[in-house]
Amino acid sequence: MSRPLVLLTTPQLDFAAPALLERYDVVRWWEAPPNELLQRVKALVCMGHHPLHMLDRLTDLAMVACFTAGYDAIDLAALRERNIVVCNAGEAAAEPVAEFALALILASTRNVAWGNALVHAGHWGDGPIRLGRGLPELKLGIVGMGAIGRALAAKADVLGMSVHWWGPRAKPEISTPRMATLLELAAQCDVLALCARSDETNRHMVSRAALDALGPTGLLVNVARGQLVDEDALRNALCEGRLGAAALDVFEVEPTPADRWAGIPNLLATPHIAGATKGNAVGMTAVMRDNLDRFFDGLAPSNRIV
Repeated sequence: MSRPLVLLTTPQLDFAAPALLERYDVVRWWEAPPNELLQRVKALVCMGHHPLHMLDRLTDLAMVACFTAGYDAIDLAALRERNIVVCNAGEAAAEPVAEFALALILASTRNVAWGNALVHAGHWGDGPIRLGRGLPELKLGIVGMGAIGRALAAKADVLGMSVHWWGPRAKPEISTPRMATLLELAAQCDVLALCARSDETNRHMVSRAALDALGPTGLLVNVARGQLVDEDALRNALCEGRLGAAALDVFEVEPTPADRWAGIPNLLATPHIAGATKGNAVGMTAVMRDNLDRFFDGLAPSNRIV
């Protein structure tokens, strides 16, 4: 009996191939496989922020294993119409992403990027020192209290930060105080951290009004999805000094064009690497492999979303 054929959709996932090859045959989309091979693909492994442009060519597809927790770029309706099972990583990446959000907060509020640039430019000692803010001095507002938001809140609380949150639905089981609106949260916090899932209802939820509420000393941190932020409003707010700083790991278009952010002050940007740790790669690979194994064994996958 032939082994199921699994398609990897992006080179970013090639590190997972050895774990798949124990049971599955693997084909790589970026190697331009022929149609006769693609028509035999039973499952694909993808990143949730990459659209699946190849679906029409995968005539025998039965399952999509999304390697990430987020799946906002995947057309779930189209897959549901074809009776294709879709799974994601569940809460596997929550801890490393929360750690990275905390790293962005520290790097921004303690002037890490500024200090690094100063030393490399040979300007150490030129002008006054730039004073940062310690974590216990900061009020943290978290948008979205899912697994990542809860993990960040726990870490921030241990480090002495005052924590509040907002999301569209109340969660009585969470003791962290919830504000009535996003604008109210932004107005009362020093750091606004986005940990929410992106969908059709919350695109550009961080608008000019939210940025103005955060204000000229406020910091915006985004480890969720770029679509949550009105990037034009953000660029203007930073250039005009209406927002203090921003630290972004995600962007509306990825990779984001470098010239879009050229000359924008007080911006720390990283290339969607919040979940990129060795331990997390191993853990998420195991979740993905388990979802595939359960599906092909005729069992219900643990993290099915469609």
